Amino acid sequence: MQELQTEFDKLDLNGADKPRQTRFLRSQQNVKQKQGQAAASGGGGSAAIVVGDEAEAEVQEEADPLEMLEAANVLDRLPKEFFEKIESKQWKDRKEVLDELLTLLTQNPKLAPEADYFELIKALSKIISKDSNIPVVLVTAKCMTALAKGLRKAFKNYTINVLEVCLDRFREKKPNVIEALRETCEASYPGTNLEQMSEIAVAALAHKTPIVRQCTQQFLTKCFAMA
Repeated sequence: MQELQTEFDKLDLNGADKPRQTRFLRSQQNVKQKQGQAAASGGGGSAAIVVGDEAEAEVQEEADPLEMLEAANVLDRLPKEFFEKIESKQWKDRKEVLDELLTLLTQNPKLAPEADYFELIKALSKIISKDSNIPVVLVTAKCMTALAKGLRKAFKNYTINVLEVCLDRFREKKPNVIEALRETCEASYPGTNLEQMSEIAVAALAHKTPIVRQCTQQFLTKCFAMA
């Protein structure tokens, strides 16, 4: 953990301030107004603390929509030739079955935590790591994000491996790929913590490709804020 902090401190944070809430639920509009009033009047610390407490209380009142849904085992609903086509040399075949998977995950946002997703996540990780076709990588990252969100903390058994391949694939440099991978990383993080991911984070911060170091830094900034 100390090694991770040391590597992180070497990087230029560009004067980034502590993250603050900028997007609000409808029920939080009064909180947004109070933040504006506090800033305008120079209320400073105490007002900000009061507003923060109110925001936390109101967020807790929001019902979690996933809690009301039945968990689905999407593995039983995969296309019969899914694992065969996902290895196809034809990128259109790979994308076709991945699109089907994404549709399945979108229709079933809450996933059964007791199912074994190892083979599926292993196949998706391989694509993120090695596939040269950008549309295929994009839809794969979206599938992985949906899996992480659908499994929540049950994703913990897969988190480290997924984060490792995503951080390394930031080398792609294409904005749409980076954004998709960033979403995957952020969706995966609740299944781990800074100490558990310190080894792969240190490696990514020392990566030879600058964009990998930069994107890892940005991801870790969010992780530190959530810790």
